[in-house]
Amino acid sequence: MQNEENKQCPDCGLLLAYGTKRDRQRFKAHAEAHFRERFTCDCADGANLDANAKRRHILLVHSGGKYAQCSRCAYIGTRTQVRTHAQTNHRSHVCHVCGKTTPTRAALSVHMLDHRVYKCAACAIQITGRHRYARHVATQHTGSWPCETCGAVFKAKQYLTKHCAVMHTSDEAKPHRCTDCGKGFVTSNALKTHMMNVHIKARPYACRYGCGAAYNDSSNRGHHERKKHGGNFKGPLKVAPARTT
Repeated sequence: MQNEENKQCPDCGLLLAYGTKRDRQRFKAHAEAHFRERFTCDCADGANLDANAKRRHILLVHSGGKYAQCSRCAYIGTRTQVRTHAQTNHRSHVCHVCGKTTPTRAALSVHMLDHRVYKCAACAIQITGRHRYARHVATQHTGSWPCETCGAVFKAKQYLTKHCAVMHTSDEAKPHRCTDCGKGFVTSNALKTHMMNVHIKARPYACRYGCGAAYNDSSNRGHHERKKHGGNFKGPLKVAPARTT
């Protein structure tokens, strides 16, 4: 029975709650669904539409200009609502540190955490960026991971996983194989280093201080420059013939 707490739909006879604001909104949506079912028009693009497409068509074409669509997405609302929506969701917010732009102020706030300096409570080291800080804690101060094969212990599971892949996986099961000798490697960079050291024996990274020493990769050259010359090279390049032996 219809009373102040409920109301009967005049189209289908269904008795719906009507006592609260939320109930009345639901009743209105229910009545609008019946209106859309009955609605017909002569528009070329108004035929054979599903319920959602028909709702959008009615709002945009047959609302007398009351509703509009956002020019940058599918959102539909009154013109005031569309303006508010665009200002909230499509305005670019620029990071003053790196220049990155984000679509919302909330997204910019999350991005700024990548520039925040965190101090590790365990070792007092300062680290910039939430991801670097989380990785530091996970790899340096979290748990103990023993290898079941050889007993080696690692501070993080990712180090244990890498150890097992390198040390306890057969060459045949590794994803990168040397075509000359068949040795297997976990990464393509490791294979390239192997080829350079064992088969090609090239030394393309010459000491930038000009002493003639040359190495197979930049990290070994950097180690040489720090040990022999007191630091990584920063000045103008000095050219000298690289030693081949």
